[in-house]
Order: sequence, then structure tokens, then C-alpha cells
Amino acid sequence: MHIYLLLTLIAALGGGTSVVAENAIPGDILYPIKIGINETIRGGFTLSAEDNAKWLARKAERRLEEAEKLSAEGKADAEIEARIRTDFETQADAALAAIAKVAEKNGAQAAANLNAAFTASLKAHERAIANANANLPLLGFLRIKINEAADAEIKANENARSNNEFANVTAISAKAAAEGKMNAAENKIAEAQNFFALKAVAGAQATITAENHINAALSLLTQGKAKLAANAAVEAQALFEQSFNAAQEAQQTLNGAVEVKTQTDTSIKTETNVGGTLKVNTTGQLKTGIGY
Repeated sequence: MHIYLLLTLIAALGGGTSVVAENAIPGDILYPIKIGINETIRGGFTLSAEDNAKWLARKAERRLEEAEKLSAEGKADAEIEARIRTDFETQADAALAAIAKVAEKNGAQAAANLNAAFTASLKAHERAIANANANLPLLGFLRIKINEAADAEIKANENARSNNEFANVTAISAKAAAEGKMNAAENKIAEAQNFFALKAVAGAQATITAENHINAALSLLTQGKAKLAANAAVEAQALFEQSFNAAQEAQQTLNGAVEVKTQTDTSIKTETNVGGTLKVNTTGQLKTGIGY
């Protein structure tokens, strides 16, 4: 849709249109506003290479969220699936390329951390789609990108070690780095545990999966502390990173399940709209009602 038509639509419907558009999915009239205006504006606020990589990864995740919602609402026809698959692949590739640039500016370890977070998020979406028994062709492409992100993480970690970002640091700096990772892991575990308050909404399967990840995170944290006490700071740092990633997977598993459940519940709510007036519902769709 032409940019001027979009701006005209926003002006006609009011300033809240952009907010409502955030819930739009492919096929909705407000979807072009979501991807053409909202996402463009948000991208303009990424001032660093790392922020840009995080935003591009988030855009890829947003396409997966849309696929999950379409599947839940039974709207995932072949044309829309093909569009989401293409958009997801494009944005996932852009995210991986941006993360590679982070390595050039901020070091290989910074890129490895971004790849780890991206991989964890993609895996959470893979489980959400698989658990929903959604027979989406996108699932195969998603798994390819998971492998690519994981491979990039491994390569970045190897580069970090070969560039002396791990192995050849002084004992003091290595311990400080490990302690920083330990604190990050503890904070992430505490944050993830708060999400268990939503387990009734997330469902049994997602809760069990998340609990397994949390237990793994706690075990890795304990192992890391033991290594740190034994002055094996480099090994401790690696364990703390794994603990952080496991906790993040737990959080994203629950959060993803809750989002899918919430979107599904929202989509099946009915509205009574008398008089044929124009309304915008919570899924970002424009509707006309004549007493239905």
C-alpha cells in the first residue's frame, strides 16, 4: 500500500491506529502499517551495531509470532504462508549478517552472545509451532535457521578463543568476566522463574518444558560456581553462559505459549456492532457490523 494512503488511513482512524496495527497479521488491512510504518520507525532508533542486530532478530521473531497466530485462527492459507516464510527467511538472514558485523566492531564474544539468544528464541518458537500441531511448511525453514544461528554461535566462540578473548586474559580479568556472567545467569533465572506465575495460561506441556530448562540452568549455575571456586574462570564462564541460555529458553517457552493462548482467546471473542459503524478489533482487523 502506498505510504500516502497509509498516512491518510491513520489520520482518518485516529492516532491509535498505529498501536492497534501491532496486533495485525498478514491479510489484515492494518498489516502494512505494522511492517511499513511501525517497524520502520522502531528500526530508526537502533543506534549501535548490536542494537540493530537485536532489532533485526526481533523482526524475524515477529514473523514467527504471526505464523503461530494465523495457524491458531485457521487463516494460514498457502499464499500467506509463502509470504511469511519469505519474510522470515529474509529477516533471519539479515539478523545473522548484522550479528556477524557485531563481531567486527565489538568482538567475537559479543556476536556469540547474540547468536545464542537468537538461537534460543527460534527454538522456543519451533516448539510452540510443533506443540500446536501446526503443519506449516515454515517449520522446516525455521529449523534450518536454528542450525545456522547455532553454527554461527560456535564459530564466534571459537574465534573469541583464538583471538585471546577467553584463554589468554589475565587471571583477574577472567575471574571478573566469569563473575559478570554468573550474575547475568542468576538474574535471568530469577526473571524466568517469575514467568511460572503464568503456567496456568501457558499450559502443561509448555510448563514442563520450561521447568526442564530452569532445572538445567540451575545445575549449570552450580557447576559454574564450583569451577569458579577452583579458579577455572574460563570454564566457569562457559557454564554460566549455558545457564543463562537455558533460563532464557525457559522464559521464552512460557512467554511464547502465553502469547499464542492470549491471541487465540482474543481472536474468538465476538463483538456486537449495531448500525453498520466501522470498528477496529483487538487483532488489528477492520470490521463492519450490521447487528451481528
